[in-house]
Amino acid sequence: MKAKAYWGRVRHLGRPIYRMVSRRMRHRAIWYVYSRVVGVAAALQAGTHQPDPEFAALGFKQGLLDGPSLTHLFQLLKNADRTEIRQEDYSSGYESNQDLKQYEAVMNTGHKFLVLDREHLMALNEVLEELAPQIEKCIGSRWRVVNVRSWKSLPATAYGGMNDWHYDGFPQDIRKIMIYLAPTGPEEGTTELLLADGSKFSVSGPLGRWLFFKNSQVLHRGVAPKCGERLVVEITIAPSLRRQQQAVCAGLNAAYPKFPWINLQVYDEF
Repeated sequence: MKAKAYWGRVRHLGRPIYRMVSRRMRHRAIWYVYSRVVGVAAALQAGTHQPDPEFAALGFKQGLLDGPSLTHLFQLLKNADRTEIRQEDYSSGYESNQDLKQYEAVMNTGHKFLVLDREHLMALNEVLEELAPQIEKCIGSRWRVVNVRSWKSLPATAYGGMNDWHYDGFPQDIRKIMIYLAPTGPEEGTTELLLADGSKFSVSGPLGRWLFFKNSQVLHRGVAPKCGERLVVEITIAPSLRRQQQAVCAGLNAAYPKFPWINLQVYDEF
């Protein structure tokens, strides 16, 4: 009875401490543990666990896609319907930006956010199939898609929002792939990274350039084009015990699942 009363007091005293730890911090802690489990499982399965040293050191990896799958995706997205980003646009079970309201006007003025339907996501799946082995080499494990967004950046884009220097504030193992369906550079618009040594890196190249980076550890910003539109697809990914590259849309203001076991049904809205 004394032992029972003792542990009862411990639990009672522990509740305030538990409440002091923010909900988002608890979610990040769970993601951290899960990511370590995935890493150990990958090491046991492959025999070695050696993530790409360049990605580990620099915090990013880039490459160039080409071929019919990319062309098909581009042809579909360039004619996709436009929508607007809203603070309320995120799926249940996902973290979101609860301060987005103040940036909505700026972001909707400078960007054309796109409505992604089943056909768009199926076309993206073919592109992700090509990218999958390279991403696995970067992180040393399998991965899954937790959200997809796409937009066209306009010359009218104001400094602020996505074009301000920022970290995304995700758990460190939830990262982003950017696929640029337009040429990138100082004139055409780009993404800039501020690296650990103080140098800057800017994505530059023809249509099909891709960037995979540690979006919550590397300071970054978007740079608006000086003319025309810059079409981009953003894929948020998380480590996974099994390959699951099927594209899913959790909303334009969705960040990442609160818990690793939250898994949107593919094409659940179609």
